[in-house]
Amino acid sequence: NCVSPEIISYHKIVCKLKRVMHSIITIKIPSSIQKIIFGEMGSVITGGQRVIPRKLQSLNFEYKYPTIDSFIKNKISPVT
Repeated sequence: NCVSPEIISYHKIVCKLKRVMHSIITIKIPSSIQKIIFGEMGSVITGGQRVIPRKLQSLNFEYKYPTIDSFIKNKISPVT
């Protein structure tokens, strides 16, 4: 697994994707249901993890898309 240098919450990712995709529908799943569906990963989705890629940064690794905005701009076509 690898992480980006940008620390961002799941909620912010969803908000950015909704804006690009012009989506107004949001489905909120209670954390208790997420835990049933995803097990331990449910807490990662709701609570998140603050992971910093220190080893990659120390090696001056260059990310193709270092931020969620750069990824969305290059990989997700806006809905028109």
